[in-house]
Amino acid sequence: PALPALSIALSLAAVAPMARAQSPAPSPAADAPLALGQVARLAAERSAPARAARLRAEQADARVTQRRADLLPNLSLAAGESGRTFNTASFGLDIPTGVNPVTGRPNPPIFDPRGQVAGPVQLYDLRGRLATNLVDLGAVERVRAARTLASASDADADAQAEGAAATAAAAFLRAQRADAQLANRVADSTLAAELLAIAREQLRAGVGVA
Repeated sequence: PALPALSIALSLAAVAPMARAQSPAPSPAADAPLALGQVARLAAERSAPARAARLRAEQADARVTQRRADLLPNLSLAAGESGRTFNTASFGLDIPTGVNPVTGRPNPPIFDPRGQVAGPVQLYDLRGRLATNLVDLGAVERVRAARTLASASDADADAQAEGAAATAAAAFLRAQRADAQLANRVADSTLAAELLAIAREQLRAGVGVA
C-alpha cells in the first residue's frame, strides 16, 4: 500500500507546478482599491446624469453648426441625361429649300412633309444654382440663440459632472468611515477577548480577583 501512495504523491507533486504555471496570475491593478480622486473622476465621466447632460451639450453644439449654415451661400448642382427620338412633323416648321439654279426645280425638302423619325438624340442637362443672403437678421438671431443654448448645456453638463463627483466622494467617505468603525469594533472585540483570556488565566493561577 505504501508504493501506490508514494506514486500518487509524486504525481501530485509533478502536476502542481504545471497547474500553477497555467493558472493566470491575479492582476494587482484589478484588486487595488480606488482612491478618492479616482472615484470622483469615474462618477463624473460615467454616471448616467453626467453622460446624458454631456450628450445634450453635444447636441446643442451641433445645432449651432446647423444654424450657422443659414448664413452661408447655398450651392446646388443638378445633372441629367436622356435619349429620345423626334417626329419632324411635330416641329411645325416649313423650312424653305430654294430652287436649284441648274435645273430650276425646287430643292427637295430637308424633312419629309409627312414626317419622319429623327434620332435617337442624346440630351445632357447640367444646371447650377448659387444663392446667398446679403442680410438675414433672423438667421443671425437664430445662431445667437443656439450659441446661448449650447453654453447653457455645457454649464449644465459641468454641473451634473460635479454633482456626480461630489455624491460619489461623499459615498466613498461614508464607506471609508464605516470600514474604519468596523475595524475599530473588531479591534475592541479582539482586545476584550484577550483581556478575558488573561483574567481567566489569572483566576486559574490564583492571583486574580474573582
